[in-house]
Amino acid sequence: MRRFLLLLTLLTVLIGIVPSASAASYFFANTLSISIPTLGAASPYPSLINVTNATGVITDINVTLFGINHYFPDDLDILLKSPSGHAVLIMSDACGANLMLGVNLTFDDEAPSFLSNSGACYSGSYKPTDYTDTPNTFPPPAPNVYSFVLSAFDGTNPNGVWELYVYDDTFSSANVGSISGGWRLEFTTAIHIPSSGSASPFPSRRTYSGISGSIADVNLRLNGLTHSRPDDLDIMLKSPSGQTVMVMSDACGTTPLSNAVIILNDEAAAPLPNGGPCGTGEYRPMNYLDEGAENFGAPAPLGPYWGALSAFDGGSPNGIWELYIRDDEASFSGWLSDWDLTITTTPTPPNLLNNPSFSSALGNGNGNWGVFGQIVSQVNGGVFEFYRNGASAGILQRTGAAIPSGGVLHASFELGNSSNVRKR
Repeated sequence: MRRFLLLLTLLTVLIGIVPSASAASYFFANTLSISIPTLGAASPYPSLINVTNATGVITDINVTLFGINHYFPDDLDILLKSPSGHAVLIMSDACGANLMLGVNLTFDDEAPSFLSNSGACYSGSYKPTDYTDTPNTFPPPAPNVYSFVLSAFDGTNPNGVWELYVYDDTFSSANVGSISGGWRLEFTTAIHIPSSGSASPFPSRRTYSGISGSIADVNLRLNGLTHSRPDDLDIMLKSPSGQTVMVMSDACGTTPLSNAVIILNDEAAAPLPNGGPCGTGEYRPMNYLDEGAENFGAPAPLGPYWGALSAFDGGSPNGIWELYIRDDEASFSGWLSDWDLTITTTPTPPNLLNNPSFSSALGNGNGNWGVFGQIVSQVNGGVFEFYRNGASAGILQRTGAAIPSGGVLHASFELGNSSNVRKR
């Protein structure tokens, strides 16, 4: 066996950036007409939509009413109730005495404006609108405790029966109407983080394909991270080849996170702080490990886990990436809207001597070097070219007795965690 000590120079080539992944979006509709009388509850009352097989919790929801026909829309009071029991008044005493004929209204917290109070209303998107001077009273079984923004549904489970209550609050013999095309729910969901235990889904998966080269750098972006006590969070990322990195554990203290965008990047200026607070920004991964933090539970792989995203360097970016999230203490919960990866790759060198069983083990080096010993390759002497993250980084002329097939070749290089070698 021979040992060789080499300082290799890193050369990175940017090949591509992985596009962002999106949160899950769902559409559910009831297309049956709703008949509105001259006074009182519509028929049916309520109109129902049953939501099934949606994962995660709501982060945004819109509701659309199709084909509104009414001679005096100021009479209309419309209330939406979720399966969790939350209720939102989406329309009340708006649009005046102006005829509505076949109007489609979408209610969206992010719409640019409210419905008109006394002017005509046209098809479009509007914020939930209430011009009532005194609280509306809906007849049973409608609730009479409600909110005025659709974000009241955020963080709740969308599955179950949604109820739409339509009520005409003022009598006039001519003022009848309908919602002829029924109504539709449109919502997006996030990863739900419970007050204790595994998130849902567990894991969250992203599949990437068609990316050439081997990994030179990976950054993880957590979009819309919300949690009442972020110190409870343990977050682990697994690559398609099985490497695992604990990107965040017991960090950021007890100050709540609200819709934060956190980028985890080995090259960031500062790590995630221990005591917090953490806001939107870029941080190095950090694991402030306490007892039990590595016990994610099945189907998560067992630890120990790497502490830096560079653990993925040299691997293939293609395949299924998995994000495991758990809350390791009781009482506080949250959600993550979505997540994505930015992956930088370098060309894969030809004629590599390693195979799927190729591995490198972290050891102790000289001075400030990190030595990754036992780079197992089947080499038989000659000229060998070393690669760091896919880039040629040095050439060794091997003379004398050949290294036996299956022998061990040791190499040292600076601040990295992967190396390949090929015979020229």
